[in-house]
Amino acid sequence: MAAARREGRRYLGIDASPAPGKDASIGAAVEALTHTPFGGASTLEACASITDVLKGLALRTCGYSGLMLPVLEDPVLAR
Repeated sequence: MAAARREGRRYLGIDASPAPGKDASIGAAVEALTHTPFGGASTLEACASITDVLKGLALRTCGYSGLMLPVLEDPVLAR
């Protein structure tokens, strides 16, 4: 927010959605939390936990700001 004030802009928030990338997989993060392959019995609980953390952030958020599972962009989800 300091940068917004310095630049004479309004800070409207940040989209806190975790996004996969070439070297970052949401599916791998869920597997690391559950110690099981994505789609296993504890996948839904892990996704709910991630969503709870995102909703509990002490930040002004905008946009979706939730857990996205983009199969075409995430190599772990795509397999």
